[in-house]
This record gives sequence, structure tokens and C-alpha cells, in this order.
Amino acid sequence: MHAVSALETGLLIAVGLVAGVVNTLAGGGSLLTVPLLVILGLPGTIANGTNRVGVLVQCLVACWRFDAEGISEFRGALQLLPPIVLGSIVGATFATQIPDLLFERIFAGVMLILLIPMLRGAPLPSRARARRWSPPTRNLVLFAVGIYGGAVQAGVGLLLLFALARGGAFRTVEPSSHTRTQIEVMKSFLDVDTKVEQVSELAYEISV
Repeated sequence: MHAVSALETGLLIAVGLVAGVVNTLAGGGSLLTVPLLVILGLPGTIANGTNRVGVLVQCLVACWRFDAEGISEFRGALQLLPPIVLGSIVGATFATQIPDLLFERIFAGVMLILLIPMLRGAPLPSRARARRWSPPTRNLVLFAVGIYGGAVQAGVGLLLLFALARGGAFRTVEPSSHTRTQIEVMKSFLDVDTKVEQVSELAYEISV
């Protein structure tokens, strides 16, 4: 990769800022940052790995600020980490074994799948709730989500929204239009009924 110019540095900072906001609100920021890193000369798999550094920082800052606002689900999250972590190890191992060109084609396909319905911006209709998953089923799904996150990562927030809600419910700040669009994306591919309910001045509960 060539030396990064001042213009490219500014572009990386700007896109990183936008991606951080998008990832904190719902997910999908990597659909901006990974292609940019590839355009700037990084191989696909290296760009994917480099992008995780920014994602980690975004997650830590988001957790810190949510906790400062009194919105914390750390105890519940600890129970969900094992299957996700194991899956991410499997996915990351797979991603490091495939050629850069193949990864870039896979990533391009993921972008098309995720961006088309997201740009459509469908509304969030009200539907009846579906039956929640049992803990073993939830853990199996979280393991699969971990594999995807470890291998590709882009858009994994969409899958986590689905897995967390279908496994019961989770709390967040007021869902953005991006979050609501992601819920519609899930409905485009799966028979998922989702309910968004305000439970306090700052917190909302998303359940299925």
C-alpha cells in the first residue's frame, strides 16, 4: 500500500466518524469503511481485519456512554458472549484462509443484499409476536451469527438485532430510522414479527 496522503487521511477520519455513529445506532458502518480501505489499496482480508480495530473502539465508547446514561445490559450480555465468541473464532479462522479476491467478491455480495432493502426504507408495521426461541436454539443462532461476524462482520448488527430479540428481548435507546429499516430487512428474508416499545424516558425494548 502507498503512503497515505493528507486527503486520504481526512477521508478515512470522516468516513470513520460516520461509520461510528451508524454502528452505535444500529449497525452497517462497515459497509462504508471496508470498501474505502480496499479502494485505498489494502487487500480485502487485510481491510476487513483493519476495520475491526475501529469497530472495537466504537463498541467500547458506545458501551461507556450507554452506561453513563443508565442503559446497561452487561450482565445479560455476559450470558450471550460464549456462543458468539466461539463462532467468531471459527469465522475469523475461515476468513484468513480464503484468497483476497474471493473475500472481496463475498463482501460485494453481502453489500448488495444489505444495501438494497436498507435504501428502500420500508416502514415498520405492527404484527403479532412470534414464539421466542429456547436457550439452546438461541445459543446455536448466536454461534452462527458469531461465525458471520468473525468472517465478514459487515451488517452483523442486523443479525444480532434479530437473534437478541427472538431469544427474548433487549433494551436500547430510541431506535433510529436505520434500526427500523434493518428490522424490515429481516422481515424481507424471514417470517419475523417485531415489537418496539418505550419502557422509560430513555430506554426502548425490542422484542419478538
